Amino acid sequence: MVNLIDMTFAKHYIGEITIQSLGQFISDKQLSSNDTILLHQYDFDELMLEYRSEYKEGVQGQYLIGCTLIKEDTTHQVPKHEIGVVLNDYGRQVKDYI
Repeated sequence: MVNLIDMTFAKHYIGEITIQSLGQFISDKQLSSNDTILLHQYDFDELMLEYRSEYKEGVQGQYLIGCTLIKEDTTHQVPKHEIGVVLNDYGRQVKDYI
């Protein structure tokens, strides 16, 4: 298993991080179920609040847009208001799909 700290990822600025802007980014970059988007803790929390406001319920389990996993960056390497993209994220665990 690969440790997230050992992974390399590209940082991107996409403007305001919303469900819609992430969906557009995923579509534009043709990200797949093998890829992961990492968010700064603040941005991840804001995204979860947006989800709760929009759908009137909290996220159950892992959060996917399309088939791309969206996770909080626990290594604190992704700056606020940017996203980290891990292509071919072989460090994923079974729990990431549940």
